Amino acid sequence: MKKVKLSVIIPVYNMEMYIEQCLLSTLNQDIPKDEYEIIVVDDCSTDNSIKIVERYQKINSNIKIIRHSKNKRQGGARNTGVKAALGEYILFLDADDYFAENMYKQLLSTALNNNLEIVNFDYYYQEDDGTFSRGNSGAHCSLDIMSGASYLKKNGLIYKNIWTRLYKRSLLVDNDIWFTEHVTFEDVDFAVKALYCAKRCMFVPINALYYRYNFESTARQKIKGDRLADQVKLANRLLHFLNNIQSIDNEIYRIFSRMAIKIAKISITRSVFLDTNERNIFYDSLEQDHDKCEMLTNSLPNTYKFYMRHRIVVNFIFSPLCSFLRLVLEIRRKII
Repeated sequence: MKKVKLSVIIPVYNMEMYIEQCLLSTLNQDIPKDEYEIIVVDDCSTDNSIKIVERYQKINSNIKIIRHSKNKRQGGARNTGVKAALGEYILFLDADDYFAENMYKQLLSTALNNNLEIVNFDYYYQEDDGTFSRGNSGAHCSLDIMSGASYLKKNGLIYKNIWTRLYKRSLLVDNDIWFTEHVTFEDVDFAVKALYCAKRCMFVPINALYYRYNFESTARQKIKGDRLADQVKLANRLLHFLNNIQSIDNEIYRIFSRMAIKIAKISITRSVFLDTNERNIFYDSLEQDHDKCEMLTNSLPNTYKFYMRHRIVVNFIFSPLCSFLRLVLEIRRKII
Protein backbone atom coordinates (compact mmCIF):
# COMPACT_ATOMS: atom_id res chain seq x y z
CA MET A 1 0.00 0.00 0.00
CA LYS A 2 1.36 3.40 -0.98
CA LYS A 3 2.04 6.01 1.67
CA VAL A 4 -0.67 8.67 1.73
CA LYS A 5 0.97 11.97 0.84
CA LEU A 6 -2.01 14.28 1.19
CA SER A 7 -5.23 14.59 3.17
CA VAL A 8 -7.87 17.06 1.98
CA ILE A 9 -10.21 18.01 4.83
CA ILE A 10 -13.68 19.35 3.98
CA PRO A 11 -16.10 20.38 6.76
CA VAL A 12 -19.68 20.10 5.50
CA TYR A 13 -22.81 21.65 6.90
CA ASN A 14 -25.78 22.09 4.52
CA MET A 15 -23.83 22.74 1.33
CA GLU A 16 -25.78 20.64 -1.17
CA MET A 17 -25.64 23.45 -3.73
CA TYR A 18 -21.84 23.47 -3.83
CA ILE A 19 -20.47 20.16 -2.53
CA GLU A 20 -20.48 18.34 -5.87
CA GLN A 21 -18.25 20.90 -7.59
CA CYS A 22 -16.05 20.97 -4.50
CA LEU A 23 -15.64 17.18 -4.52
CA LEU A 24 -15.00 17.01 -8.26
CA SER A 25 -12.22 19.57 -7.89
CA THR A 26 -10.49 17.37 -5.31
CA LEU A 27 -10.65 14.43 -7.72
CA ASN A 28 -9.62 16.19 -10.95
CA GLN A 29 -5.96 16.22 -9.96
CA ASP A 30 -2.60 14.98 -11.17
CA ILE A 31 -1.46 12.39 -8.61
CA PRO A 32 -2.72 8.80 -8.19
CA LYS A 33 -5.81 8.45 -6.01
CA ASP A 34 -4.06 6.03 -3.66
CA GLU A 35 -1.62 8.83 -2.74
CA TYR A 36 -4.27 11.12 -1.27
CA GLU A 37 -7.47 10.95 0.73
CA ILE A 38 -10.50 13.22 0.93
CA ILE A 39 -11.93 13.47 4.43
CA VAL A 40 -15.46 14.87 4.52
CA VAL A 41 -16.62 15.76 8.02
CA ASP A 42 -20.39 15.89 8.28
CA ASP A 43 -21.13 18.50 10.93
CA CYS A 44 -24.76 17.37 11.36
CA SER A 45 -26.03 18.49 7.95
CA THR A 46 -29.79 18.44 7.50
CA ASP A 47 -29.89 18.72 3.70
CA ASN A 48 -28.69 16.33 0.95
CA SER A 49 -25.01 17.26 1.14
CA ILE A 50 -23.83 13.92 2.51
CA LYS A 51 -26.03 11.91 0.14
CA ILE A 52 -24.13 13.58 -2.70
CA VAL A 53 -20.82 12.72 -1.04
CA GLU A 54 -21.93 9.10 -0.55
CA ARG A 55 -22.69 8.83 -4.25
CA TYR A 56 -19.11 9.80 -5.09
CA GLN A 57 -17.70 7.64 -2.31
CA LYS A 58 -19.11 4.53 -4.01
CA ILE A 59 -16.83 5.07 -7.00
CA ASN A 60 -13.86 6.72 -5.22
CA SER A 61 -12.33 4.64 -2.45
CA ASN A 62 -10.19 7.55 -1.25
CA ILE A 63 -13.24 9.49 -0.01
CA LYS A 64 -13.91 9.06 3.71
CA ILE A 65 -16.94 10.37 5.60
CA ILE A 66 -16.82 11.12 9.33
CA ARG A 67 -20.08 12.05 11.03
CA HIS A 68 -20.43 14.29 14.08
CA SER A 69 -23.15 13.50 16.60
CA LYS A 70 -23.22 17.18 17.60
CA ASN A 71 -22.48 20.30 15.57
CA LYS A 72 -18.97 21.62 16.35
CA ARG A 73 -18.78 24.28 13.63
CA GLN A 74 -15.88 24.47 11.21
CA GLY A 75 -13.12 24.47 13.81
CA GLY A 76 -14.35 21.27 15.40
CA ALA A 77 -14.89 19.62 12.02
CA ARG A 78 -11.35 20.48 10.93
CA ASN A 79 -9.92 19.12 14.20
CA THR A 80 -11.76 15.86 13.58
CA GLY A 81 -10.27 15.71 10.09
CA VAL A 82 -6.71 16.39 11.26
CA LYS A 83 -6.93 13.67 13.93
CA ALA A 84 -8.14 11.13 11.36
CA ALA A 85 -5.76 12.18 8.57
CA LEU A 86 -3.18 9.70 7.27
CA GLY A 87 -1.50 12.12 4.87
CA GLU A 88 1.91 13.64 5.45
CA TYR A 89 0.45 16.98 4.32
CA ILE A 90 -2.96 18.57 4.78
CA LEU A 91 -5.10 20.93 2.72
CA PHE A 92 -8.22 22.54 4.17
CA LEU A 93 -11.08 23.21 1.75
CA ASP A 94 -14.44 24.82 2.51
CA ALA A 95 -17.39 23.03 0.93
CA ASP A 96 -18.46 26.12 -1.06
CA ASP A 97 -14.99 26.61 -2.60
CA TYR A 98 -13.06 24.43 -5.03
CA PHE A 99 -9.54 23.66 -6.22
CA ALA A 100 -7.95 24.49 -9.54
CA GLU A 101 -7.27 21.41 -11.66
CA ASN A 102 -3.97 19.54 -11.50
CA MET A 103 -2.24 21.46 -8.73
CA TYR A 104 -1.56 18.74 -6.12
CA LYS A 105 1.64 17.59 -7.81
CA GLN A 106 3.30 21.02 -7.83
CA LEU A 107 2.38 21.78 -4.23
CA LEU A 108 3.47 18.37 -2.95
CA SER A 109 6.71 18.22 -4.96
CA THR A 110 7.62 21.69 -3.69
CA ALA A 111 6.93 20.63 -0.12
CA LEU A 112 8.62 17.23 -0.29
CA ASN A 113 11.70 18.30 -2.27
CA ASN A 114 12.38 21.17 0.12
CA ASN A 115 11.23 19.50 3.36
CA LEU A 116 8.73 22.31 3.96
CA GLU A 117 6.24 22.51 6.79
CA ILE A 118 4.04 25.13 5.11
CA VAL A 119 3.56 26.00 1.44
CA ASN A 120 1.65 29.24 0.87
CA PHE A 121 -0.18 29.83 -2.42
CA ASP A 122 -2.55 32.30 -4.05
CA TYR A 123 -6.15 31.92 -5.19
CA TYR A 124 -8.91 33.18 -7.48
CA TYR A 125 -11.63 35.29 -5.88
CA GLN A 126 -15.22 35.86 -6.94
CA GLU A 127 -16.21 39.32 -8.16
CA ASP A 128 -19.62 40.92 -7.53
CA ASP A 129 -20.84 39.75 -10.95
CA GLY A 130 -19.99 36.11 -10.18
CA THR A 131 -16.86 35.93 -12.34
CA PHE A 132 -13.47 35.02 -10.88
CA SER A 133 -10.33 37.15 -10.92
CA ARG A 134 -6.76 36.11 -10.33
CA GLY A 135 -5.52 37.13 -6.91
CA ASN A 136 -2.04 38.57 -6.58
CA SER A 137 -1.90 39.30 -2.86
CA GLY A 138 1.28 37.28 -2.60
CA ALA A 139 3.01 39.06 -5.48
CA HIS A 140 5.34 40.91 -3.11
CA CYS A 141 6.22 37.76 -1.16
CA SER A 142 9.72 36.38 -1.14
CA LEU A 143 10.08 32.99 -2.84
CA ASP A 144 12.90 32.02 -0.49
CA ILE A 145 12.64 29.25 2.08
CA MET A 146 12.54 30.72 5.57
CA SER A 147 11.25 30.13 9.05
CA GLY A 148 7.68 31.01 9.82
CA ALA A 149 8.81 33.78 12.16
CA SER A 150 10.93 35.33 9.39
CA TYR A 151 8.06 34.87 6.95
CA LEU A 152 5.68 36.73 9.26
CA LYS A 153 8.14 39.61 9.67
CA LYS A 154 8.91 39.83 5.96
CA ASN A 155 5.47 39.22 4.45
CA GLY A 156 2.97 39.66 7.25
CA LEU A 157 0.11 37.20 7.59
CA ILE A 158 -0.95 37.86 3.95
CA TYR A 159 -4.17 35.89 4.27
CA LYS A 160 -5.87 35.49 7.64
CA ASN A 161 -7.19 32.10 6.56
CA ILE A 162 -6.00 28.52 6.37
CA TRP A 163 -7.20 27.42 2.92
CA THR A 164 -4.30 29.05 1.02
CA ARG A 165 -1.71 26.88 2.76
CA LEU A 166 -0.47 23.31 2.56
CA TYR A 167 0.44 22.15 6.09
CA LYS A 168 2.67 19.33 7.20
CA ARG A 169 0.54 17.33 9.62
CA SER A 170 3.39 16.77 12.07
CA LEU A 171 3.81 20.55 12.43
CA LEU A 172 0.26 20.82 13.73
CA VAL A 173 0.22 17.71 15.93
CA ASP A 174 3.71 18.08 17.42
CA ASN A 175 3.06 21.73 18.34
CA ASP A 176 -0.46 21.04 19.63
CA ILE A 177 -2.01 23.47 17.12
CA TRP A 178 -5.77 23.00 16.94
CA PHE A 179 -8.78 25.08 15.99
CA THR A 180 -10.95 26.63 18.68
CA GLU A 181 -14.31 24.88 18.48
CA HIS A 182 -17.87 26.26 18.57
CA VAL A 183 -16.79 29.75 17.44
CA THR A 184 -16.37 31.74 14.25
CA PHE A 185 -13.05 33.35 13.15
CA GLU A 186 -11.30 30.20 14.32
CA ASP A 187 -8.81 30.17 11.45
CA VAL A 188 -6.95 33.45 12.16
CA ASP A 189 -5.11 32.49 15.33
CA PHE A 190 -4.59 28.98 13.93
CA ALA A 191 -2.80 30.52 10.92
CA VAL A 192 -0.62 32.72 13.14
CA LYS A 193 0.33 29.84 15.46
CA ALA A 194 1.19 27.48 12.61
CA LEU A 195 3.33 30.02 10.79
CA TYR A 196 5.15 31.04 13.95
CA CYS A 197 5.99 27.41 14.80
CA ALA A 198 7.12 26.46 11.28
CA LYS A 199 10.87 26.15 10.69
CA ARG A 200 10.64 25.93 6.90
CA CYS A 201 7.98 27.59 4.78
CA MET A 202 7.76 29.07 1.30
CA PHE A 203 5.41 30.97 -0.98
CA VAL A 204 4.59 29.42 -4.37
CA PRO A 205 3.12 31.83 -6.97
CA ILE A 206 0.26 29.65 -8.20
CA ASN A 207 -3.48 30.25 -7.91
CA ALA A 208 -4.62 26.89 -6.61
CA LEU A 209 -8.10 27.60 -5.24
CA TYR A 210 -11.34 29.30 -6.21
CA TYR A 211 -12.82 31.29 -3.35
CA ARG A 212 -16.56 31.60 -3.78
CA TYR A 213 -18.46 34.58 -2.41
CA ASN A 214 -21.28 32.63 -0.80
CA PHE A 215 -23.67 34.89 1.09
CA GLU A 216 -24.84 31.96 3.24
CA SER A 217 -21.39 31.01 4.53
CA THR A 218 -20.40 31.82 8.11
CA ALA A 219 -17.75 34.29 7.02
CA ARG A 220 -20.33 36.56 5.38
CA GLN A 221 -23.37 36.35 7.60
CA LYS A 222 -24.95 39.50 9.02
CA ILE A 223 -22.92 40.80 11.94
CA LYS A 224 -24.60 39.87 15.21
CA GLY A 225 -23.73 39.98 18.88
CA ASP A 226 -22.29 36.49 19.11
CA ARG A 227 -20.08 37.01 16.03
CA LEU A 228 -18.70 40.28 17.38
CA ALA A 229 -18.02 38.54 20.70
CA ASP A 230 -16.17 35.81 18.78
CA GLN A 231 -13.95 38.49 17.23
CA VAL A 232 -13.11 39.85 20.68
CA LYS A 233 -12.34 36.30 21.84
CA LEU A 234 -10.08 35.87 18.79
CA ALA A 235 -8.15 38.99 19.80
CA ASN A 236 -7.83 37.57 23.30
CA ARG A 237 -6.54 34.21 22.00
CA LEU A 238 -3.89 36.01 19.95
CA LEU A 239 -2.68 37.95 22.97
CA HIS A 240 -2.56 34.80 25.11
CA PHE A 241 -0.55 33.00 22.42
CA LEU A 242 1.93 35.87 22.12
CA ASN A 243 2.35 36.22 25.88
CA ASN A 244 2.94 32.50 26.36
CA ILE A 245 5.92 32.41 23.97
CA GLN A 246 9.26 32.59 25.72
CA SER A 247 11.77 34.97 24.14
CA ILE A 248 9.33 36.08 21.44
CA ASP A 249 10.69 38.33 18.71
CA ASN A 250 9.82 41.94 19.60
CA GLU A 251 8.77 42.84 16.06
CA ILE A 252 6.36 39.92 15.81
CA TYR A 253 4.93 40.70 19.23
CA ARG A 254 4.39 44.32 18.21
CA ILE A 255 2.76 43.43 14.86
CA PHE A 256 0.29 40.89 16.20
CA SER A 257 -0.49 42.49 19.55
CA ARG A 258 -1.46 45.61 17.59
CA MET A 259 -3.54 43.45 15.27
CA ALA A 260 -5.31 41.86 18.24
CA ILE A 261 -6.08 45.21 19.86
CA LYS A 262 -7.34 46.58 16.54
CA ILE A 263 -9.67 43.59 16.05
CA ALA A 264 -11.07 44.05 19.57
CA LYS A 265 -11.55 47.80 19.21
CA ILE A 266 -13.37 47.47 15.88
CA SER A 267 -15.64 44.72 17.22
CA ILE A 268 -16.49 46.63 20.38
CA THR A 269 -17.20 49.79 18.38
CA ARG A 270 -19.51 47.89 16.02
CA SER A 271 -21.38 46.38 18.95
CA VAL A 272 -22.50 49.91 19.92
CA PHE A 273 -24.81 49.90 16.91
CA LEU A 274 -26.47 46.58 17.67
CA ASP A 275 -30.00 46.57 19.02
CA THR A 276 -30.36 45.93 22.76
CA ASN A 277 -31.06 42.21 22.35
CA GLU A 278 -28.01 41.58 20.15
CA ARG A 279 -25.83 43.76 22.39
CA ASN A 280 -26.89 41.67 25.38
CA ILE A 281 -25.96 38.52 23.43
CA PHE A 282 -22.55 40.15 22.85
CA TYR A 283 -22.12 40.79 26.58
CA ASP A 284 -23.47 37.37 27.61
CA SER A 285 -21.02 35.60 25.33
CA LEU A 286 -18.06 37.57 26.68
CA GLU A 287 -19.11 37.08 30.28
CA GLN A 288 -18.93 33.31 29.78
CA ASP A 289 -15.19 33.80 29.15
CA HIS A 290 -14.74 36.73 31.53
CA ASP A 291 -11.58 35.46 33.21
CA LYS A 292 -10.01 34.49 29.89
CA CYS A 293 -10.67 37.96 28.44
CA GLU A 294 -9.17 39.95 31.33
CA MET A 295 -5.75 40.14 29.65
CA LEU A 296 -7.33 41.70 26.56
CA THR A 297 -9.55 44.06 28.57
CA ASN A 298 -6.56 45.32 30.55
CA SER A 299 -4.71 46.03 27.28
CA LEU A 300 -7.47 48.24 25.87
CA PRO A 301 -7.76 52.05 26.18
CA ASN A 302 -9.93 53.22 29.08
CA THR A 303 -12.99 53.97 26.92
CA TYR A 304 -13.09 50.37 25.69
CA LYS A 305 -12.46 49.01 29.19
CA PHE A 306 -15.47 50.94 30.43
CA TYR A 307 -17.63 49.59 27.60
CA MET A 308 -16.58 46.02 28.32
CA ARG A 309 -17.27 46.29 32.06
CA HIS A 310 -20.43 48.40 32.32
CA ARG A 311 -23.24 46.76 30.36
CA ILE A 312 -26.12 48.51 32.18
CA VAL A 313 -24.70 52.00 31.62
CA VAL A 314 -23.90 51.26 27.97
CA ASN A 315 -27.40 49.95 27.27
CA PHE A 316 -28.94 52.93 29.06
CA ILE A 317 -26.96 55.37 26.91
CA PHE A 318 -26.82 53.67 23.53
CA SER A 319 -30.10 51.77 23.21
CA PRO A 320 -32.30 54.90 22.77
CA LEU A 321 -29.68 56.61 20.63
CA CYS A 322 -29.24 53.66 18.26
CA SER A 323 -33.00 53.13 18.01
CA PHE A 324 -33.37 56.76 17.00
CA LEU A 325 -30.58 56.50 14.41
CA ARG A 326 -32.10 53.34 12.90
CA LEU A 327 -35.48 55.09 12.66
CA VAL A 328 -33.91 58.09 10.92
CA LEU A 329 -32.14 55.79 8.42
CA GLU A 330 -35.34 53.87 7.72
CA ILE A 331 -37.30 57.11 7.08
CA ARG A 332 -34.48 58.33 4.84
CA ARG A 333 -34.59 55.12 2.77
CA LYS A 334 -38.34 55.46 2.26
CA ILE A 335 -38.02 59.11 1.18
CA ILE A 336 -35.25 58.29 -1.28
